[in-house]
Amino acid sequence: MKSNERRHHPRVDVGMSALVPSRDGRLHLYLVEDLSVGGALLRGGPALAVGQVIRVCLRLGQNDSLVVEALTVRQIAEGGAATAMAIAFRNPAEIGRAATRDRRGGRCSR
Repeated sequence: MKSNERRHHPRVDVGMSALVPSRDGRLHLYLVEDLSVGGALLRGGPALAVGQVIRVCLRLGQNDSLVVEALTVRQIAEGGAATAMAIAFRNPAEIGRAATRDRRGGRCSR
């Protein structure tokens, strides 16, 4: 972690995806970057409003998933368009516990 960063938890680059349902119920696929106990960076799906509470289905493997609530805290824009969303998990302890037990916290569709 860099000394000028405000992060409270170390981040790890991971090769996973996440599904986030939109308000109309459609699922959108995002790539997960910079995952930590406290949050993650989502890329590739539609922009989400900052301050929005969302359910995120982290796809941990072929049959493993973890569904958590998160708050969108920041949009990252490149070329005038939002290209990534920073999210903060609403219950970071849930993420920590998932790392040490069966990770099936919910089911993803798709």
